[in-house]
Amino acid sequence: MDPTDAEMTEARILVALDDAGAALEALSAAAALASRLRAELFGLYVEDIDLLRLAGLPFSRSVGHSSAREQPLDFEGVERAFRRQAERMRELLEEAAERERLAWSFRVSRGRLLETMMEQAGRSDLLVFYRPRRAAAPHRGLARSVAVLLRQVGEVRQVLDVGLHLARSGGGELVVLAADPALRAPAETWLEGHRARARFVPLPDLSLALPEAVAREAATALVMGSGDGIEPALAGALEQVGCPVVLCRVSGAE
Repeated sequence: MDPTDAEMTEARILVALDDAGAALEALSAAAALASRLRAELFGLYVEDIDLLRLAGLPFSRSVGHSSAREQPLDFEGVERAFRRQAERMRELLEEAAERERLAWSFRVSRGRLLETMMEQAGRSDLLVFYRPRRAAAPHRGLARSVAVLLRQVGEVRQVLDVGLHLARSGGGELVVLAADPALRAPAETWLEGHRARARFVPLPDLSLALPEAVAREAATALVMGSGDGIEPALAGALEQVGCPVVLCRVSGAE
């Protein structure tokens, strides 16, 4: 048993499922953690409230993928599409859970992705989502890594614990993105206690530099603490990182 196993038991992992391609990536990261940590997998399908509001406007239009023809954006049609997508997301979740022999549950909610995840998290210890970048920067180098973002001392133990689990299970390098240079010392102390090593990268301007740093490190996942919420500028950056994001519900963060 790894020294961190005792710290991460009886957990529940919430995974946001709002797009078929993104769902496979997010489910892969969430199922790997759930299997390792003996956790329940909780799938949340989020119906985009902004798209529904747009569909209610008389001038709204959509363009068909195959026909490339413009047509009215129909409210009832969007709701039907949401129901079909939700059923597909449920099927993908069930398949992933059965492969790993995990307990699982599924829920449909309406809102904006990050806000709804935080509202629906309940007793979930980890939250996973993935929004593919429209124009992702190419990965540099051959090695792939797990990136951990540290913003305050109180989250060091829990965030590094999850990041180390992912890095070890995937055989990748652990990279610590530090918002404050003072975080390196407590992080190194924790890593030494768990017989682990990491490469440290300073990252003072999170909202501007985070997506590029994650792409540069060829990260397969980004792990960070969620605290009481995610500020809007950082939330926007997280939706551009181009890999699954794992949010840790940090307790006792300073």
